[in-house]
Amino acid sequence: MITRSRSWAAGIAAAGLVATMIPAAVSPAQAAPGEPARLTVMTQNLYLGSSLQPAIDAENAEEFLIAVATIYGTSVVTDFPSRAQVIAQAIADEKPDLIGLQEVTKWTAVRSDGGPALPNYDFLEILLAALEAEGLNYLVAGTVDNASISAPLINPALECLGEFPAFDCNVTLMDRDAILVNGDSGIGIAPDSLTTGRFTAQASLQTPLGARSFDRGWLYVDMEYMGRDFRFANTHLEVESYTRIQRRQAREFIRVVQVDRPGPVIAAGDFNSAADGSNTKSYAILTDYFADMWDESRHGTGLTCCQDPVLQNPESKYAVRIDLVLGKGKVASNWARVLALPIEGAQAPPLWGSDHGGVVTQIRLR
Repeated sequence: MITRSRSWAAGIAAAGLVATMIPAAVSPAQAAPGEPARLTVMTQNLYLGSSLQPAIDAENAEEFLIAVATIYGTSVVTDFPSRAQVIAQAIADEKPDLIGLQEVTKWTAVRSDGGPALPNYDFLEILLAALEAEGLNYLVAGTVDNASISAPLINPALECLGEFPAFDCNVTLMDRDAILVNGDSGIGIAPDSLTTGRFTAQASLQTPLGARSFDRGWLYVDMEYMGRDFRFANTHLEVESYTRIQRRQAREFIRVVQVDRPGPVIAAGDFNSAADGSNTKSYAILTDYFADMWDESRHGTGLTCCQDPVLQNPESKYAVRIDLVLGKGKVASNWARVLALPIEGAQAPPLWGSDHGGVVTQIRLR
């Protein structure tokens, strides 16, 4: 399903973020004739806060419910409010004009027994507040809602118990991707320029409580900067264990961004396909169309993934480059770097802002 936003107000209000709404039209900066426009672009997977492997490995309903409690509990331990401060500080240092975010998670835990409220986290609201605390003016250009997975929450420490089927507590994991724009960059955005959708090919997890789909999606926004029109797209492809589905998503993403687009395209994302070809072939599919804005001969290996699921490893464990900024058309990269996001002085988890490093690059638009 493809959705084109009727207006910025409608799109952002639907995300519950009216206060951070981009105006219906933003006056773009202008460049002198022949002068290349330079944009700094960042991609960052925020990390939902836990591995989903316990749920994937569960063989019966009891194991699955224990896995749900473990995943939610780990997301509390990995403390996104603290991690958001580190990510916001890195953004303050780099001041990217555009940011593509993945795993912009919303954890909603509710209880029916009248007990104390459970921890809830809206990663987008938390990050925006952290950016504002840094004195930054980032606006939400758009979001796409992906998976929304609910399950009973059984956790004695939280007194979330009850008996089947009427458990006292329930937790919902909503996955989203988002695009942020630096409101001080002079990027022009016209009304009706946000388009979102979900991939036709989707992976689903067969659990003892029924199938759960990951419902991965994509979004793009048409923009203008210094007299140059371009499209900025963002996505998060399926993980490598669903290789065939990931390849189909990569091909579909290429088709999506080409629609009505004669000019340049910049794409950010966690593509889950190693640039060295060591896990899947999707990187080769993507770079048959796009140019990779990371040049290993100039920028190094650029490894971006992954830290321990509980973010407790003192030394970085990045081993693959799967977080990418890609370009099509008259675009080129001046420089690029990985932001590892260590939490300085931390003695207990989390020790990192995310399990993924951020990638930031300066792009020339001609």
